Amino acid sequence: MAIAFSALFRKPVRVINIRAGRSNPGLRPQHLTGITLVKDICGGRLEQAFIGSTEVTLYPGPIRGGDFSADTGTAGSVVLMLQVALPCLLFADSPSVLRLRGGTNADMAPQIDYTLSLSCTVAVVRSSNAAWWGDRRGYFPKGGGLVEVRVEPAGSLKPVTLTDPGRIVKITGRSFVAGVLPVKVAHVMADTAAAIIREQLPSVSISVERVKESEANAFGTGNGIVFEWLHVPIHPLLFQLIVFMALANGTSQVLCGPLTLHTETAIHVAHQLTQVFFPQFSSFLVSWHIEERRRIFMVRIAERLERTKAGEAQRGWRSRGRVATNHPSSHPSRGEPPGGIYCSASVNINGSSERCRRSAVVNPLQSSSIVY
Repeated sequence: MAIAFSALFRKPVRVINIRAGRSNPGLRPQHLTGITLVKDICGGRLEQAFIGSTEVTLYPGPIRGGDFSADTGTAGSVVLMLQVALPCLLFADSPSVLRLRGGTNADMAPQIDYTLSLSCTVAVVRSSNAAWWGDRRGYFPKGGGLVEVRVEPAGSLKPVTLTDPGRIVKITGRSFVAGVLPVKVAHVMADTAAAIIREQLPSVSISVERVKESEANAFGTGNGIVFEWLHVPIHPLLFQLIVFMALANGTSQVLCGPLTLHTETAIHVAHQLTQVFFPQFSSFLVSWHIEERRRIFMVRIAERLERTKAGEAQRGWRSRGRVATNHPSSHPSRGEPPGGIYCSASVNINGSSERCRRSAVVNPLQSSSIVY
């Protein structure tokens, strides 16, 4: 996320202590491929970018649209590459095509099926006419999957508003196997999953497709099951939305449960690099740009002044008060770096919650370090 914001705001950034708490610290192929992809999109320059590196620096240039290809060469997740590239291309100066090769259904990573059908992501980019194709699945250990994404520049993003989960009325699913696995495995997964769901939702219609992927549609051996349903909270992978909430014009609101470490870390980085606030009210996560926060603060001041004047009037006193604000700071615009506060290098945050300290350190160059 820090690399994407660096490109969007044309602000050099250094990331250190990358995956420091892991058994194999440093950049993995999918991480290196993702940041190299962003470097190509913005015509920037990378330092210390290699497999196993625990520190990397990006000096970004202007974001340009075009045709871009990236291949992890392994089963590394294509979703991780998509997460870092898509926000940048939404603010490019021309349409773009992304061809991403690697693992589509990797362990410990978002599944491509979920990401491509994620209703909230579609809601965010719907004005940009983004189109997605999952051309071929790629499984561990060789990868070989292919996903193609076409993106039209958005110009600006509308606020993300997902506050009404509604009622679940229908559930559909797809249970799939590939390679040496027999289709019987798909049937077992589908029957077991459907039985568990019916225990909780006995009156909801459930339909599960069971398929064995052809060699043309899947590379290697693997299996999975994906369900899609109408009107349900999307908080399990809320962290994928944080970057769009930070970039959108206006105030976003998303229904959520307890925030995960991924989400807390994403919020922390987004706030440090954009100055957008993410207060959580009960079951809702809200994004406030600094001007919105200032506006609310000033409304409260004005209300207090009114109460003060009313009290003074009762006592025969008179007073005057005035509240002023600066111009709203600009958001990213097509082909241009964002202006206003978002170009500021005056960030100086040292430390955060204990839970977030397992992540990397992001250091916008020419400013103090950000520890999260």
